Amino acid sequence: MKTHPRLWILLGVGIVLLIIFCCAATFVLGAFAFFRSQPLPSSELEFSPVSLPNARIGEAYSVLITVSNNDTPVFDIGMWNGTLPQGLELTYIENTNTAEISGEPLETGTFTFEIGAMCFGTNVSGQVDSHSYTLVVE
Repeated sequence: MKTHPRLWILLGVGIVLLIIFCCAATFVLGAFAFFRSQPLPSSELEFSPVSLPNARIGEAYSVLITVSNNDTPVFDIGMWNGTLPQGLELTYIENTNTAEISGEPLETGTFTFEIGAMCFGTNVSGQVDSHSYTLVVE
């Protein structure tokens, strides 16, 4: 039985297309694996304001702490070390890069504490950083 010449042409074209597809797929998958293995650019988080204004005993106090320079969204801001004066509290404003220190301080003194922020991660761990503050209550 004799094969038709068109069959050989179709078979040859099919083999060439299969080779091209395999080479392209290998390139794409290799590039994906390479870029996925690279860590995301990361930098230190910035906290604003850098320092806190003084407070007065028995008077309303409110300051917004904003986190910036983040690669992914912030998912929590909280007190890491130290304490706020009695009467003040730190509240993270959900789905933002902001927390608020608010209330009426009930004691005088100098209070040192650390506020930390954590960001969502993607293929790597999210950013985590903190900032030390000193609050003087007169």
